[in-house]
Amino acid sequence: MLEMASMSGIDGHDGNRKLKELLNIYAEINDVSEDEIIENFADKKRIELMSKKYSSVGFDYDGIKYADYIYNNGGINQIEWATKHLKEKEETKSATIGLHIAGENKLTCLSTIDFKIRDGRVIMNAVYRSQDIFNSLPGNYLALRKIQEHVARETGKATGALNAIIFSAHIYEHNLEKVKSVLADMSRQKQ
Repeated sequence: MLEMASMSGIDGHDGNRKLKELLNIYAEINDVSEDEIIENFADKKRIELMSKKYSSVGFDYDGIKYADYIYNNGGINQIEWATKHLKEKEETKSATIGLHIAGENKLTCLSTIDFKIRDGRVIMNAVYRSQDIFNSLPGNYLALRKIQEHVARETGKATGALNAIIFSAHIYEHNLEKVKSVLADMSRQKQ
């Protein structure tokens, strides 16, 4: 995805920041625990930041409290709520949580998390309206996997795929040289 966005992405901007963008990307992740790219090339501090963003109620990330939307949205812990639905009706199609509130001017990049139990596994589907695929993607997926593993434990099921739909997968222009360097390093490692 990094290579495709950096080489073939559409030129765009976010305010005054230029970027390369891919639209409507689908990714299926089966295992992030021992990913060589994350292990060798991802920014560890950024991964910690993304983990905190999704797990620490009250933590403000760029003016948005992501974990509050997940664990205290209108006083509701949405993960507990979704897990309850899965326990009550394993085939439910309603274990879906939203991270936006109508009328807010600043939106979370992650819009929706959906859980399904199929074939004895908890499948997680995440919908991103926008994702910085160089800086945030590794940490986002690791943090989401922790949530998914929690739901799997609570329901007594195995962990299944983590699917992501990204409406705007982008790399900011100021990171393009870093992306090229990472891609070159990855290519050398494969040889």
